[in-house]
Amino acid sequence: MNLLIDLTNDRDSCDASGRPLIFVAHSLGGLVCKEAILLSRNNPEPHLCNVFEHTAGIIFMGTPHRGSWIADWMKIPASGLGVLKSTNKSLLQVLATDNQLLESIQVRFWSMVREQRERGRRLEITCFFEELPLLVVGKVVSKESATIEGYMSVSVHANHRDMVKFRTENENGFKRLVGDLMRWVPSLSTEDQVVPASKEVLAVWTDGAYSNTIFRPCYYLPFRKNRQFVGRATILEALEEKLFIEQSETVALVGLGGIGKTQVALQFAYSVKANKQEYSIFWVAALSEASFEKAYAELAHMLGVKKSKEDEDVKDLVHYHLCSEKAGKWLLIVDNADDMEVVIGSNGKHGIYRYLPKSESGRVVFTTRSREVAVAVAGSDIIDLREMTQEEATAFVETSLTRKELLQDEATTVELLRELTYLPLAIAQAVAYLNQNQISVRKYLALLRGTEQSKVSLLSRGFHDRTRYEGLQNAVATTWLVSFTQIQRSNKAAASILGFVSCIEPKAIPRSILPEVEPEEEMEHAIGTLRGYAFLSQRGDEEVFDMHSLVHVATWVWLESEGLIEQTTIDAIRHIEKAFPPSDQTRSEKWRGYVPHGLRVLNRSSWCQIAERCDLFMTIGSCLDLDRRFKEAIRCFEAASEWRREHFTEDDDSRLTSEHALASACLDDRRIKEAIKIFEHVVAVRKRTLADEDDSRLTSEHELASAYLDDRRIKEAIEIFEHVVAVRKRTLANEDHSRLWSEHELARAYLDDRRIKEAIEIFEHVVAVQKRTLADEDHSRLASEHELASAYLDDRRIKEAIKIFEHVVAVEKRTLADEDHARLASEHELARAYLDDRRIKEAIEIFEHVVAVRKRTLADEDHSRLTSEHELARAYLDDKRIKEAIKIFEHVVAVEKRTLADEDHSRLWSEHELARAYLDDRRIKEAIEIFEHVVAVRKRTLADEDHARLASEHELARAYLDDEMVEEAIQLLEHVVAVEEDLFEEDDPDRLVSLDLLTDANRRLESGSGPD
Repeated sequence: MNLLIDLTNDRDSCDASGRPLIFVAHSLGGLVCKEAILLSRNNPEPHLCNVFEHTAGIIFMGTPHRGSWIADWMKIPASGLGVLKSTNKSLLQVLATDNQLLESIQVRFWSMVREQRERGRRLEITCFFEELPLLVVGKVVSKESATIEGYMSVSVHANHRDMVKFRTENENGFKRLVGDLMRWVPSLSTEDQVVPASKEVLAVWTDGAYSNTIFRPCYYLPFRKNRQFVGRATILEALEEKLFIEQSETVALVGLGGIGKTQVALQFAYSVKANKQEYSIFWVAALSEASFEKAYAELAHMLGVKKSKEDEDVKDLVHYHLCSEKAGKWLLIVDNADDMEVVIGSNGKHGIYRYLPKSESGRVVFTTRSREVAVAVAGSDIIDLREMTQEEATAFVETSLTRKELLQDEATTVELLRELTYLPLAIAQAVAYLNQNQISVRKYLALLRGTEQSKVSLLSRGFHDRTRYEGLQNAVATTWLVSFTQIQRSNKAAASILGFVSCIEPKAIPRSILPEVEPEEEMEHAIGTLRGYAFLSQRGDEEVFDMHSLVHVATWVWLESEGLIEQTTIDAIRHIEKAFPPSDQTRSEKWRGYVPHGLRVLNRSSWCQIAERCDLFMTIGSCLDLDRRFKEAIRCFEAASEWRREHFTEDDDSRLTSEHALASACLDDRRIKEAIKIFEHVVAVRKRTLADEDDSRLTSEHELASAYLDDRRIKEAIEIFEHVVAVRKRTLANEDHSRLWSEHELARAYLDDRRIKEAIEIFEHVVAVQKRTLADEDHSRLASEHELASAYLDDRRIKEAIKIFEHVVAVEKRTLADEDHARLASEHELARAYLDDRRIKEAIEIFEHVVAVRKRTLADEDHSRLTSEHELARAYLDDKRIKEAIKIFEHVVAVEKRTLADEDHSRLWSEHELARAYLDDRRIKEAIEIFEHVVAVRKRTLADEDHARLASEHELARAYLDDEMVEEAIQLLEHVVAVEEDLFEEDDPDRLVSLDLLTDANRRLESGSGPD
């Protein structure tokens, strides 16, 4: 019925109702023709009877008239019949489920033909049948089914699908078809009109999907086929599917500038030219109204479309021509339709879209950078073009590079392609540079990864490309400038966001860091505009965006060309400083997302000396310090301190705060001497200007004491800590973090001063409170648990110490970096506990790891490094690796003699262990000399029951025995055993060793014998 109504209306509109009709019908289109003619006969609507009355003939091209063909067709896959089956899908489904309908059409049509013949009216009918099979499928309609007894039958040397495709008018199939039409012409006359005998006889052509006039295709393409085109098979197939299978009249190919849209469209155009010869192909550039008018003028000349009046618009004439049947089937490429104003128009002015033809016989492909344009012209028929795959990019380089030997370095080539983000334009630019300058891929990659200025220079360098329009920007860094300008003109909010993003990192951009736009809908539209141009992409459902890294470079070039760098940078600094989340652990997930962006804008703005830049340095430094990224924090605090020293007086609180933060970060980074120098200055100023109980003053005093402690100035540290703790006990609550931390540090100082019991008492209190108030992974809580375990270890409560250390190490391995000082300290102490528990192999494995890391990261004289080397040597000694142990101990003792006081516990302990190693190496005299010195100092400084003193006395006695000084040994051992009897359980290993040694000494004295 649709064919009948449309044909009747077309004939009426062209004043051709009285002209005779000839149908040329392909495949199932023949069934449609039969039904249309039958519906026209005796139709209750008089005007619809016209088709039946004027039908003069029908040419059936492969139409199935009989047999069980419908069941066979339904089994044929769509890939076998292609367009033929997809366009007749609904008809096939009807025929397959209603065989009586098919039979009815056949019977009624041939009955009508016989009846008309009997009345003296002859309908001309010729049946064409296929000679060749389709691949896989075979012959679709047999000769027996395609022909009718009593009517002429003609063969076509083609398969079912191609039997109606004629490349030239000289093909035999075309000549036979036109020959029949010309044979019928003389009989096609009306009372007052004779149709002229020429090849321009109008025929209705139908295959169930198309109506067209027989025509000769023509081509208007501005570029030759790109012989270096590779890949993109999926996109080309998607275009084919949408345009010729799904029958979409308009499709938009959308993607980032430089992504290869023009080249894909060009390749598709040449593919259609080769495989669908019935299609004319036209190409117009929509860069501007001028480029569009020029293309349409050339099209008009090629198509023979001429003005009949001077005031006629050529664009209208081309539009009307392509909308008419005489244009035949055509494909129109509208390239570079990026500007909404050019395409759609604005402020009452029409855009080029008005002149684009619309016809069932035509197909239009737009290429555009703008999703807004794509949606406006194609609705949902949009195909997104992404970067090349690695395989496609590699193949592109291989086809384009003149010096193929450069590709032998495959790894570097892949690195370069990854750096260029597989963007076709960037790859083409790189290849052009390599071809012209004869440098290696590795050298080009080094230039690309060099300074920012070098990268910008490289990516801004133009090159000739015969497959791109003359006058267009070919360089990667400038290809998007026209898009930036369009955005700046049409969407100020989007342009503002674009400029802001150029100042920060291009990846992992939280939405919350972007400049606010009110109302919310405006913000959505601004982001949508940037996403529409593919300048921003969203990470799934996250409120996080990424900018293409090369676009990021280009935005900076754009801002520079517009003279906007300084103001945009200042605006970005002020915005980030204002929007930055508070730097505390509860907001760490949020501020971690801001830190890289803040650092980027700070590092690129050394010329900027506004206060907000200093404040942003302080904020980011605090975050980095919390994240234990101490070296980066120090750089931030140094910048802030330098600015405040230049702008504020010595006693200004903000200046002192930045100096305090800098010293604290230095201390955490083990730059102890620098930290002490700064803290002493801050404390001196605050003592002059602040009250005794002021929190800022107490905090600085606390930190100075911590620095003294790390510098082994233990007595000075204790004095300050005791003062700070006393004040904070008076002024702060029991659970206050500052009070607990000062108590913690005082306990640590007591521990280093061998006041172990006092230290344990304080640590147990601090840990108990922190367990109630802090999370399991909190650094302060872990630090207190660590110190409590160390105290237990020094108090010979080894099993308790190991249990705590194993917990602390497990948590810190999950949460801290491999080189983090706190984690290394905990691993060190766990190893020390294993060593004291005689788990020597486990202890050595951990110590070797800790020493290796600390050698890479700490100075030769650093106390932590020396301590770990000391403990590794002690483990070697217990493992009977005596020579290795002695080598390390000698180094440690030599350094500590230069840097530590004579009475320092660590120095004494290293000397003790070196003497023990000498003793095990049978260097007895050297061992005795050192032990006597250590024991003498420890007698002066430590209590009788101190474990370290007892250990040295025990070892000196052992050396005396080995040197036959039995009486001296007994005297010492009797003292040691007496003290240990009061301190240790009966089965304590140290106590038992001392008893055994005393028994052996007494036996020797009685027997007068030497050692066994």
